[in-house]
Amino acid sequence: MDLPNRLPAIESANAKKFAAEMQSFVQANVHASLEDMIAEENKLWLRHGHSWGQVTSNSTQNELKATRAEGQVQFDAIRKNEVSALADATAHMINSMAGQIKTDIYQSISAAAESVGNVVSTSAAGSTPAAFLEMIKKIEFSVGRDGKVQLPALHLGVGQAEKLIAELEKQPPEFRAEFERVKAEKSAAALEREQQRLSKFDK
Repeated sequence: MDLPNRLPAIESANAKKFAAEMQSFVQANVHASLEDMIAEENKLWLRHGHSWGQVTSNSTQNELKATRAEGQVQFDAIRKNEVSALADATAHMINSMAGQIKTDIYQSISAAAESVGNVVSTSAAGSTPAAFLEMIKKIEFSVGRDGKVQLPALHLGVGQAEKLIAELEKQPPEFRAEFERVKAEKSAAALEREQQRLSKFDK
């Protein structure tokens, strides 16, 4: 008798434990894939059956957007004891969820920037280097927990980083001098804002 391709999973204590461990594993790896985009103190997660909030505080968020991913393991792979099939399905879920979250982040940032007119156009600036310099002028630098200025990070598509670096390296010394002037000015302003913030706690 031929067995169906899909069989209902038997709910048991071991099955529940496996599901919980799988959820923790996927979540930890999605966390890791977002480390270069979101500071840990700014991450909010919804744990199924638990509360919604930050790991390090009791902050809440009003809007909630679901991120879904599905991993499938074929019955034949289980029958043949192909352990790699589970690893492949898990990796697919992790990559899918992380990709969706990153897309949402880029879209949210883009919408927020456009809503206040804080955008830069290469065509309007005249060149990519000029647009890059204009972009730096529009950004406020921040200060990390170590008291040091954190320079902004650039997120570019495949191959775009190399192209941008090559174009910036071709610029004359005057361009580099202007960039360094803006960077120093932005860094000083960030340190001053941080000092003003800290002074409020000294009173």
